[in-house]
Amino acid sequence: MAESSNHHDPFSQWRQSLEQMTETLSASLAQTMASEEFAAVMGRALDQYLNVVGPARKNLQAASEEILRTFNLPSRTQVTRLASSVVGVDQRVETIDDRLEAMQETLEGIARRMAGMEEHFHPRRTGVAATRARASNREGAGRDPTRPGDVSGAGSAAKRSGADAPRTPTTARKRRRDNRKHPSA
Repeated sequence: MAESSNHHDPFSQWRQSLEQMTETLSASLAQTMASEEFAAVMGRALDQYLNVVGPARKNLQAASEEILRTFNLPSRTQVTRLASSVVGVDQRVETIDDRLEAMQETLEGIARRMAGMEEHFHPRRTGVAATRARASNREGAGRDPTRPGDVSGAGSAAKRSGADAPRTPTTARKRRRDNRKHPSA
């Protein structure tokens, strides 16, 4: 055990020398990068890089556009322009769709109110009154007693004209239109 505590770590000296070298190098690099000469050198290197890469990039872009045009394929700018147009059209369609839905809801509300008004002014016969009216129509009002099953009388005419049928806004509208065409009727 005594030998193991006296045993010397071979990597400790290496670690210490590496830490000293890193500290020295970092201090000198920080001092160099803070100088104006370093900034000027880096600026010139960046300018040279851009002078070489800029024209090369333009040439590459022109060549790729020419290849795309040769194969009848759209370029990036054309695809971008088309995508923005499609987005604009999509937004317009959504706006129109929203407006149509609002109009449909409004029209449905108007139709419900008109049906309520129609019901108020022309209530349907229900219960005993409806049964009596149907029975009187069936019992021979306007029938020919010599012909059994004759439905050519006044009762069937009322049925054909829709007198007992519920009135909807559509039938009322048709009736008004017919009255305009034939005012004497």
